[in-house]
Amino acid sequence: MGKQQIDIFSPYFLEITKLENLQTYISSSYTNQHSCFVINRGDPYPAEVAATVQAVMQSLNFSNPYRLVWQSKVYRVFHSCLGCATDDAIKGLAKNNRRQILLIPIAFTSNHIETLHELDIEYDGHLAKSFGIEMIRRCASPNDSPIFIKATADIAHKHLQSKHRHTNKLPLRCPGCVNAS
Repeated sequence: MGKQQIDIFSPYFLEITKLENLQTYISSSYTNQHSCFVINRGDPYPAEVAATVQAVMQSLNFSNPYRLVWQSKVYRVFHSCLGCATDDAIKGLAKNNRRQILLIPIAFTSNHIETLHELDIEYDGHLAKSFGIEMIRRCASPNDSPIFIKATADIAHKHLQSKHRHTNKLPLRCPGCVNAS
């Protein structure tokens, strides 16, 4: 992840990290119904998300403890191949007397139902109250940030200028998959 890409997210992180007694970062990402099937065949998605988390936390000098967890109640059965589910991590933190949690939906670049409802209402509202958590905050998504828009446009422009159909990483994304598409 380049410096410019980290800069897109930094203002959102830094605003929250100034909170007193913030004890834990939880970086979350989405998993879908085919995750285990594809991941077990070599899809790099978990590694790419983990690398992004590492780069962002490094840019923040690892100022708070953090853990990569996976979000999606709909496809909960598939968390077993990825790791801890976000809601289970929140419950575990509560049992360990962690009372302030920052959720960072690292793979989401815009707000949608998983951020606005699942994280903001279900986790911050219902789950926090049920487990005695003082505060759960969600880091804002870049949405319409001018820096984010410019970075996205620059990436798209470079790709179009390259005349390649896709990145050279695409054929490597799932070496164990049988369907080339």
